Amino acid sequence: TDIPFAEAFVEARSAAQKALALDPESVEAATALIYTSNDLTEQLAYAKRAVAMGPWFATAHQWYATTLALMGDMDSARTEFLLAHELDPKARVVGHNLANHYQLEGNWADAERVLLRLVSYAPDYAAGWERLFSQYLRTGDFEKARQVGDKLAALLGRNTNNVQVYIDLFSSTEAKQVAVDELTSWPTSGWWNPDNPNLVSGPLVLL
Repeated sequence: TDIPFAEAFVEARSAAQKALALDPESVEAATALIYTSNDLTEQLAYAKRAVAMGPWFATAHQWYATTLALMGDMDSARTEFLLAHELDPKARVVGHNLANHYQLEGNWADAERVLLRLVSYAPDYAAGWERLFSQYLRTGDFEKARQVGDKLAALLGRNTNNVQVYIDLFSSTEAKQVAVDELTSWPTSGWWNPDNPNLVSGPLVLL
């Protein structure tokens, strides 16, 4: 039976607290408490503790970076994301989140560089292709968007390829409103269903 997310979250936090009580030097437990807390001050305290205990542990640096970004310290967050990436350069989530940070800063060139490297060693990582596709749409690189979107549609096993709808959405032609109408009619659930026409799992405006 699937456990509801909220319940699983509470259980994970409780387990991490017990693990840290049993082993106060457990960097994994301290790191788990960063992302199971909903209080930024508490997250920051656990993050500092985790990276102090395990300066070699990329996941701790990544969550420290995430906490710093949430607190608005984007420069320090970037430093921590880069350190996490240096420690584990082939970790998919670490590379993904570094690229996301670059995108939030409007640094499209470095975001593209990180994402292209990510999908080169993890060609089956749909989330990496999706973020790259979204970036090319946002920056108006429609030919690159088409190439990446085709790969994404194939990777997701989509029965229809709707790359052009997304390109129309970001163009300045009269096709834009048609694209908006079509996108809003698509289902938001069943992401892995091949009949789902969506190529992007979340709102493009989040970039």
